[in-house]
Amino acid sequence: MKQTILGAGGAIGTALASELTAYTDDIRLVSRQPRPVNATDELLAADLLDAAATDRAVAGSEVVYLVAGLPYQARCWEQQWPLLMQHVLQSCQRHGARLVFFDNVYMYAPAATPHLTEQSPIGPTSRKGQVRARVADALLEAAAAGKVQALIARSAKGQALNPNLFVAGGSYDAAGYGRLAGGDAGGNADVAAILEAPTLEEAELASRRALDKAARNISISDSDGVGIILDFLRRKEMEVAKLRLIGRGKFYDLSAEQIRQEVGA
Repeated sequence: MKQTILGAGGAIGTALASELTAYTDDIRLVSRQPRPVNATDELLAADLLDAAATDRAVAGSEVVYLVAGLPYQARCWEQQWPLLMQHVLQSCQRHGARLVFFDNVYMYAPAATPHLTEQSPIGPTSRKGQVRARVADALLEAAAAGKVQALIARSAKGQALNPNLFVAGGSYDAAGYGRLAGGDAGGNADVAAILEAPTLEEAELASRRALDKAARNISISDSDGVGIILDFLRRKEMEVAKLRLIGRGKFYDLSAEQIRQEVGA
């Protein structure tokens, strides 16, 4: 069963290609400059804004995954996303391919998140959100009319490194930092590596490794959500700065109370 990934050059497409090997070894990767992920991957260069190229990319596929991204500009999205979706829907209908569209949550009303259901209210507050609502409607209308069999998978952000630390907005409150000041890493191996580092330099490296790992997790899941990622990184920088203070204080044998004062715990 051939499964085709449209937009295979990004982080989502790469991860998907790797996971699909558990179900099939007949995988086609489609992008402007496709590169293999698995040894048996079929590579096909195509511009999805070209109807004929899209049709060639979809031909022979049983399942098509649309995970493509476009430049993060509202005008570009308004001009290109509806056209791209039109090409994909027409090709899937022509070739009888099932479609999975990986979407974000820009189209939802702010009150709809973080708990989303299929009945969550649509209320985009940005031009990009309006575009996403438009292309999602096009897909759902085609499915309702029996033209294609399709579904939409949505994600706002990736699973964070640890629910006690690396989540959107940070979760260490004063009590949490107080526990860290006392040497309690809460079972988090990444935090323990920072607290137990023998030198400040190694504590800094451990902090960076944890931050980088968390940033990769969230960016993989929402490659278009640049604002989300930047906000996440800003908040993580604040957490890492406090972790540095804790590591420095323990290195110089400051009391737990002094460390708590330094980090505002």
